[in-house]
Amino acid sequence: MAAVRSKAQAVSGFTLIEVLVVISIIAILASMLFPVFVSCRASARKAVCQSNLKQLYDAFQLYACDWDDTLPCPGGLTGDLTYWAQENGGGIDRYLKCQDLGAKSVYCCPSYAGEFRSIWSPRTYGMNSFLREPADLQFPDCLPYLAGIRQSRVKNPSKTILLYEGIPANSTYINLGGSYEGYVYRCGDWKWVRGFYSIPQNYWQDADKPWHRGFNNYLMCDGHIVTMPPEKYGSFPGPTSPANNLWYARRLR
Repeated sequence: MAAVRSKAQAVSGFTLIEVLVVISIIAILASMLFPVFVSCRASARKAVCQSNLKQLYDAFQLYACDWDDTLPCPGGLTGDLTYWAQENGGGIDRYLKCQDLGAKSVYCCPSYAGEFRSIWSPRTYGMNSFLREPADLQFPDCLPYLAGIRQSRVKNPSKTILLYEGIPANSTYINLGGSYEGYVYRCGDWKWVRGFYSIPQNYWQDADKPWHRGFNNYLMCDGHIVTMPPEKYGSFPGPTSPANNLWYARRLR
């Protein structure tokens, strides 16, 4: 009886070749499914980013309702309660109340995997700097002006950018005596969209790489989201016709 049991046990086992075949099949399946998994994760992060922008737009609308159709100021050189994103209770966070959540707040795209070491709250989005009064002043000459534009003065809201995905500073960017790693400018134009540059830039993280696999999300002034590659203007200062102008509020419209 013992001999019969031993023979049955030998028959029921796996040979080395069978084990290797199974491992090979699993490896092939994993190699086929891994890109799908990566793509699904990227799509999920992109969708969360779009949801963030939608929530930010709602806060902009609440702000405008409270301030006679006027948007908050994109930003400037000195602190002021009209700035759209800030730590002192001003701007749009009075409606969101989430800036203290850090990297998990709606101010941050989940695609950013780096560190935030700036003295300012984490943020990966910037506001179109042309959306102020007077409108359409070039960055950084616009920074001393702290009044946001009235929504009714934006000629083409569905084709005018409100928020874009900016370029985070890297660990070598030092200001005010400390690190600004992860810092994204509060406002800017096409030059401050991540992926605008064709080569890496000193002090900035992945300035030549868009956020979402070759594309960025943009929040337009009417609230809809546009996903597109970063605009490229080379050394030219900016858009020249209504066909490619997504930044100016009134000019070239």
